[in-house]
Amino acid sequence: KDGDLWVGTETGLSKYDRDTDRFININTSYKAITGITGIGHEKKLLIAVGGGLWIFDTERMSWDGQVTPHQKDSFGATVLYSEGENIWIGTQQDGLFSYNQQTKELRKVAEYPGHLPIQCISKHEGVIWIGTEGDGLFRLDPDTGRIKVYAHTEGAENCISSNYVRAISNDIYGRLWIGTFNGLDILEGENISNYHYEDLVKVNELYAESGLANPSVIIDTNHNNSGKKYLEQVRIAKDVVHSRNQNADIKRLVKGLMIESYIEDGAQSIGEHVFGKSITDPCLGWE
Repeated sequence: KDGDLWVGTETGLSKYDRDTDRFININTSYKAITGITGIGHEKKLLIAVGGGLWIFDTERMSWDGQVTPHQKDSFGATVLYSEGENIWIGTQQDGLFSYNQQTKELRKVAEYPGHLPIQCISKHEGVIWIGTEGDGLFRLDPDTGRIKVYAHTEGAENCISSNYVRAISNDIYGRLWIGTFNGLDILEGENISNYHYEDLVKVNELYAESGLANPSVIIDTNHNNSGKKYLEQVRIAKDVVHSRNQNADIKRLVKGLMIESYIEDGAQSIGEHVFGKSITDPCLGWE
């Protein structure tokens, strides 16, 4: 804050003095400090300490009031993350809160479904990512309030390594790095289905803005659109045909379907030696 380094410890608050290369300890009777962040352009800090949230005036070097109700000693803030006009606050067992730096309002995010301690918070490509101690990884869209959960499922592919998420960061290549109890994961893009009518309307609008002379789309009926459930390709193909029949723009845009098929239904493991059956993704059989 204002070029100064503030440090929260188990016994209180300290400020690093660069001129003397020493720490100045702030006398306080409060308990361990679990989070510190600056409040906008004010010379104040929001500090998670003693089971609640307090404001510290760095100019007067004194405490300037409590944000959480005085009777709420179990608030238990574990991490603070400043983003725009909001400060996001993860707690031990009370869920997720936001503190508006303009209105000074503390609000609980009612949509947040987690119940275990929040360990880390970060922003990536406009959304807030929340790592927890056992509930997995949460993706919060601050504009809509929608939350998506990424959880570890034993035996499942492409899920996070553990529901215990300890650190989140992003790099210059747009990738989100997730440190978990069982290792390091990378989220390089969100895998969502995109064959629905509304998706095709949106992509047509985007192509129209680009000025391309002959925009074209081939829709993949398998992989993430089907969730690798190969029999769903039939339904998805019918859904796309129906969308083309309902909208002339979509009919001009969608030129075809990519249907993954082989002689025999499904897929086989290496060593089964079934003629005409996929050894990679499950496929539709010709019959």
